[in-house]
Amino acid sequence: MSTSVHSKSIFLLGATGYVGGQVLLSLAAEFPSLPVRALARNLSSSKITHLQSLHPNLELIEGSLEDISVIEAEAKKTDVVINVAAAEHMGSVNGEFITPKHIWLDTEFTGNTLKSPEFEGNHLKGACETIAQASKTSPLVRTMILFPGFIYGVGPGIQPVTRPIRMYLELASQAGHVGTIGPGRNVLGCIHIKDVASAVSSVLSGALEGKNMGEGDNGFYFIVSKYMVSMLSVCQMIGDVLLNQGLVSESTARPIPFSAQIMEQLGPWADVMSSNQFCRSDRLIKELGWSAKHTDLADSFHESLPKEIELGLKELPLGEGFKNANVR
Repeated sequence: MSTSVHSKSIFLLGATGYVGGQVLLSLAAEFPSLPVRALARNLSSSKITHLQSLHPNLELIEGSLEDISVIEAEAKKTDVVINVAAAEHMGSVNGEFITPKHIWLDTEFTGNTLKSPEFEGNHLKGACETIAQASKTSPLVRTMILFPGFIYGVGPGIQPVTRPIRMYLELASQAGHVGTIGPGRNVLGCIHIKDVASAVSSVLSGALEGKNMGEGDNGFYFIVSKYMVSMLSVCQMIGDVLLNQGLVSESTARPIPFSAQIMEQLGPWADVMSSNQFCRSDRLIKELGWSAKHTDLADSFHESLPKEIELGLKELPLGEGFKNANVR
């Protein structure tokens, strides 16, 4: 684009979410001159105050992801659209660890990759192809898609707890025991929420500066660190916290697979949380100089996750499952 960086504006989807709060904070620090308009539903004075404390140059628009006309109108009059509101999913591998036959590199993951039989029938394919295709409609449109691993860390926004933790707590409350999706032996790349936000800022900075970087069919960026975590170990940590708070017994604190009836309500998230993730963030690192400097599985992950679980419990209206469980 020919206009200067300082004259641009940002339209943000997902500002009230877990990642959205951290992204707002990062945008305020990295791009303080760029005004941000954000879509948010059920706006209240406390919600507005919280969001504007994260980004002082923020204007809020009442609406949800179902308000397509509002989103289209805002997107047309802004320079940059950032969507951290929702994600699609890969195919399920039933929660089992598999020996990786291929380590995916974002430098080789392209629009053509999505056309392979391996991706047929999943929601990721259609969504990514649509976004990549948009870059072909005009030389002024640049699209980049970022794929994070398992995000952890207490967030600064309205939602401070990562969605998988909230999801597993809700399922445990309904089931009356801590559980996994399938055996839970699958592993995911691990990434701190601050590193996710810094990756968004790195991609945005590169685009605003007109760098020669991956976009369109080549605009795929994995956000992972060198660390990996199994979902079974995450669920074991959930069980430890629940046991310490007297919400489950020693027997119900040990993770076992959730029943099919419990998992039915997850929809695409059952696929996400039972998949294995073997990839590297080569494009972010080599093209943009990004690094996962906040992610440390040995320290921050094991210190942070119990705090997130405790926060998740405070906001969760505990169901009859915990009440009826054989607590100690």
